[in-house]
Amino acid sequence: MKYSDIQDRISNLAQSVADRMVLDKTHRFTFATSTSYTSMEGETINTAMGDALALASSAHTVTGSSLTYRNRVSGDPIISKGGIEAAELLFSSQMITTTGKMVKNKPSAIFTGDNPNVVNTVKQYLQSYADPEAAHAGVVNVNNGRYQHIILPYLATTAAGAYDSTKAQWWGLADMTRKTMHSFVGQAPTFITPQAGQGIDFETMSWRYAAFSSYSLVGNDPRGIVMSCPVS
Repeated sequence: MKYSDIQDRISNLAQSVADRMVLDKTHRFTFATSTSYTSMEGETINTAMGDALALASSAHTVTGSSLTYRNRVSGDPIISKGGIEAAELLFSSQMITTTGKMVKNKPSAIFTGDNPNVVNTVKQYLQSYADPEAAHAGVVNVNNGRYQHIILPYLATTAAGAYDSTKAQWWGLADMTRKTMHSFVGQAPTFITPQAGQGIDFETMSWRYAAFSSYSLVGNDPRGIVMSCPVS
């Protein structure tokens, strides 16, 4: 049992760096209504977009026009047929160029956390042949197969990675052809094992293992994302 526990700890250390990278990336959506948050190390993480506003905002600005646009669904509805249509309407009516001209972005994915109720509701909307909300059979489900469903397991978490029930119902639509967020990886997750003469404490004969990575995350264009952030 002792050796099995040691092996598990070593394996978890190797995986923890990759998991942390996923957590940090997901937190761009977890804190989509804020321009910054404090990480578990106590550092301030800037999450503002190119216009210095939060990812999900009701009044995003562009450089060459006084017009603004919103990519946060009004009223923050939970996932539903009406909520999806409201998010789609923002894509078809709100997105503008830097000079204020309208552009017609088309969302191709729905993203949610892993709350079972939300996940199952999305499956119903995307996989049912008939309208899930229809009172009788034979009604076409217009969302059948329309979107890819992306589940973000760490969406409903705190900055420390603990569960945050207030964000369990958050969801959004994304245009996957539009590069909204960028990740620059300087060092991919790397695991180092001790070798003869290195990584071993000779006084205690303890072996030292290490795992690390280097990356930065930048969000510059929020027009590929529409979010609804209902409070549970």
